[in-house]
Amino acid sequence: MPGFAIQFLDVALLLYAFLVNFVVSTTLAAVTALNPVALRGLSKDLPVRVGDVEQLDSEAASQRLSLIFAQKGSLLLAVGAAFDLLHRLGVPLAFHVVLIIAFVLIVVLIQGLLVRWLAIRDPRGSLAWSAGISRFISTPFIPIAVVVGRVLQAVPEDSVISEEEREEREDNEVEALIEVGEREGLLEEEEGEMMRGIVDLDETVVREIMTPRADIVALPVESTVAEARRTVIEAGHSRLPVYRGSIDHIMGILYARDLFRAWEKNGDSWTLENLVRRAAFVPETASAAVLLSGMRQKRPIAMVIDEYGGVAGLITLEDLLEEIVGEIHDEHETVEELIRSEDGWSVPAATSIQDVEKLFEIDLGPRGFDTIGGLVVSTFGRVPLVGEEITTRGISVRVLAADSRRVRRVQIRPMGTDEGASSDDD
Repeated sequence: MPGFAIQFLDVALLLYAFLVNFVVSTTLAAVTALNPVALRGLSKDLPVRVGDVEQLDSEAASQRLSLIFAQKGSLLLAVGAAFDLLHRLGVPLAFHVVLIIAFVLIVVLIQGLLVRWLAIRDPRGSLAWSAGISRFISTPFIPIAVVVGRVLQAVPEDSVISEEEREEREDNEVEALIEVGEREGLLEEEEGEMMRGIVDLDETVVREIMTPRADIVALPVESTVAEARRTVIEAGHSRLPVYRGSIDHIMGILYARDLFRAWEKNGDSWTLENLVRRAAFVPETASAAVLLSGMRQKRPIAMVIDEYGGVAGLITLEDLLEEIVGEIHDEHETVEELIRSEDGWSVPAATSIQDVEKLFEIDLGPRGFDTIGGLVVSTFGRVPLVGEEITTRGISVRVLAADSRRVRRVQIRPMGTDEGASSDDD
């Protein structure tokens, strides 16, 4: 074959290799940009290419591996063609490597920027024209991809990543799916928030959502039926703990319906000890997700105990459901709202640290408390007076209402990063 023809063939192979790399890279970038939910939606929008899209969305991952092999193979083909072309043009061997690396880097950089621009700008359109071509190009590499995929699957996942890393990765994948579902109109915003609540529930411990000990309405076992009836009506709760001596010694749970049925039959002659039902106890470090499953099948209320066996709080099925669907307000409840002003937010001291972090998009770091009131008391080392203020990690917290035992309400406002950081050092 004449030298000119071979040089022409080398140039043709170079162009072919870069074209293959461009098409396959576009497909991979578009698949990454769309995520599985959008891919399934795309397969419905483009019935002609349903097979192509579903193959790319395959859980077996052999199709994606074959695409990666095709992408890398095209680069090797380009390097080989360039090397042969330079050799036939009489370029000294010492310059071959330098020229090839420079050429490949320039082309790949320009191509990478173009691919990224196309995939981000219009991933659906990019995948629509590239999926079928990429599937055809990568078909010869599928047997290799299947073998490599099986080898990778044989490696125990625990030896590659830790349990914590795997859970974080799974949570990130679920969050990505929720975001795609909302963006594509497959999920309403409220549905997305509920799904996030379900995911977060697995990482939530009982201590973070329980009614704290100080807010528990309970009855001493010596109370008369009349006193118990009055307390139930005033508190507006359908179940109340009953204790002997102190709240750390819970006798059981008094159900309002049991109380009123007994009162209707025999008036005030009953004693609470005869009316209470057995109480359930859970540690404050228990998983909220596990507890939700147990409460659905058994008791809808449980006493929360600390590491020393004392009562730390109380949790109900409603508390757990609120983590998924949001606040559920009964008719008798006084709703303590988050009030926005020019200076920031006025919030109840019982507002969770997680809610504050989401509201101000900050990270308050490791902590031994669950509420913004707990942060204030922990920082001062005492119950602060009304008007006292702290600054920490980019926010300023001022006490609006407090008594001798606890903070009731605070005002939070964002601070400059430098100012918040300097306050921490003080």
